[in-house]
Amino acid sequence: MRRRRTLRGLGVSAAMAFGGLSVDGAWGCSVCGGDPASPLTQGALSGVLFMVILTYAVVLGLAAAPILWAVRSRRLRRRQPREGEAEAGKENP
Repeated sequence: MRRRRTLRGLGVSAAMAFGGLSVDGAWGCSVCGGDPASPLTQGALSGVLFMVILTYAVVLGLAAAPILWAVRSRRLRRRQPREGEAEAGKENP
């Protein structure tokens, strides 16, 4: 029973794939076809490049924030005197 469903599902999927590829409209416009001289293709490439740069900038920013916090925390800990040192400094000027 289960095997029949799997085979039927594969058959339907294959029929849909081959049917979709046989239609002329499925091949797409000049962007999908890859005409490099087309303004549509050049615009799409520029848009993809922009989105990749933007995505990496956001990811790097999210990764850099905790690192920056750790560095600032370490610097603040070095500047603050310890509890015993602060009191000892007041007694002996």
